Amino acid sequence: MAHERPRRPQAADSPDGNVPPADFPYGVEPDGRRRPRRPAGPGPRLPRHPKRAEEYQHEQERKDRAEAARKTQQHEEPAKGPDLDQALKGSGLTSEEYQDLKELAAKDLFDYLTENGAEILVELFAEDIKKCFDTGDIPTCIWAVIQNLGPAKAAKIASKLPKIAKAIWGIDKFLEKTAVARKKLKKFEETLEKIRKKIEKSLPDCLRDKFKDKKRGFAPKAAPPRSASGDKGKDDDCPSVAFPLFRTPKMVDKQYELANGPNPASRVEGGNDLIYFGEYSVAKEYVGSGNGSYADGMIRYDMDAAFLAKFGNTAARYDWKGPGGAPRIEFEIPYSRLKEFNSLTLKRTWMPGGVG
Repeated sequence: MAHERPRRPQAADSPDGNVPPADFPYGVEPDGRRRPRRPAGPGPRLPRHPKRAEEYQHEQERKDRAEAARKTQQHEEPAKGPDLDQALKGSGLTSEEYQDLKELAAKDLFDYLTENGAEILVELFAEDIKKCFDTGDIPTCIWAVIQNLGPAKAAKIASKLPKIAKAIWGIDKFLEKTAVARKKLKKFEETLEKIRKKIEKSLPDCLRDKFKDKKRGFAPKAAPPRSASGDKGKDDDCPSVAFPLFRTPKMVDKQYELANGPNPASRVEGGNDLIYFGEYSVAKEYVGSGNGSYADGMIRYDMDAAFLAKFGNTAARYDWKGPGGAPRIEFEIPYSRLKEFNSLTLKRTWMPGGVG
């Protein structure tokens, strides 16, 4: 008995009642039932056929091994501070794991062979080994190179064959670990870049290019300090824009800090060596009655615009209690940079009870 031909799309199949065009997004089963097409999602689309999917997977693995065998670009160490800590947390890494990943990701196949007793292969057959990178089976390719040696070169490596064999045996494992390390490091760098862009958005337009030019950390070459009168510094096209910070000092340091800035004598031995400044709402939470530890008001610090360029790497998220669930920001200034911080302070104003 012959099978019935699938019916053509009908007007009832279309949302607007019209006969669907050829690219109408429904397939038609032999019994007339509509079958929605698989929507195209983000990223590479895997082949549906099992054999093709397997071939695709093998090709991806071959590319990963080939890349892992080659020397990668050196990764620069980001400046230490809240930026690095946040990027590590967002990537699910500890600082020790990050350093281990950097060391492993920086190695190529030649480094591995040299460290595992097969350095003579690098000395004699470097160019031949490079040709093996894209073969899909690097160990077998290297063995083929060895088996086709002339008598002179064969004699040179004969005594080292046990170490060479062991090194070649471990190549696949090394390449797999290196590929994983580079992917994790890439994720860390993407997270760090997102944090960098958030800081960049907070800068005045005239400082953003300086921020982008700095490759290491968040602190670009900053403009020299400017006066509150709005004068421009030498070789500086950035107008003076005061940037406000707020801080509730300890009651005992109230008068000193208002006159001189944070008191270095308040530094706690063995503490985290940081001085905290925040948004108005953050500092307001610490305002006391004057009878307790914290002062009965806060100090407003009007900072030179160059503060953001120099101390952008000290910005950190305090919490998520800003308007609409936005993050509230604080700056964690190291005591070792207190003199530099004070040099950028244009004005300090006392706000009794936190009210200006």
